[in-house]
Amino acid sequence: YEEMRVNMSRLFFLTHDIYHAIFRYDTSSMGESCVQGVTKELVNFWPMQYVGLCIATRMAKRLRSLEPYRVYFESERIGKKAAAAGLFYQNPADLLEMDIQEIRDKYNIEVPVKYKAFCDKYGDEVKLDQLHPKYEDVEWITTNATI
Repeated sequence: YEEMRVNMSRLFFLTHDIYHAIFRYDTSSMGESCVQGVTKELVNFWPMQYVGLCIATRMAKRLRSLEPYRVYFESERIGKKAAAAGLFYQNPADLLEMDIQEIRDKYNIEVPVKYKAFCDKYGDEVKLDQLHPKYEDVEWITTNATI
């Protein structure tokens, strides 16, 4: 039992971290909220939504803005498209062998424009640590973002 629990835990952590990179969400509070939104859609498990919305609510109160909710619901919409394309059924180890843009194209993962606008507006609230600093995400760079 213990070995199975440890293996499942490793799988969940690995998958969670991969989602940060392929969906372009950092490890800030807003990024974590969005990864919960994506995961909720991929696994169809409402507690992920609860956690994501709790984080978004905390952000909305602190910033006195509804923007965190808009960003969160965008993540669910993007996650729903990836779920429809079958991302959840892929082995995370196989994803690690693929080019990141190839994964995004295959599973219909678009640039989260509301999240990008949030990052531009609230730069102190985000870390932008989801990818290697020297990686140039051309789609992220060239996408116009508005909230």
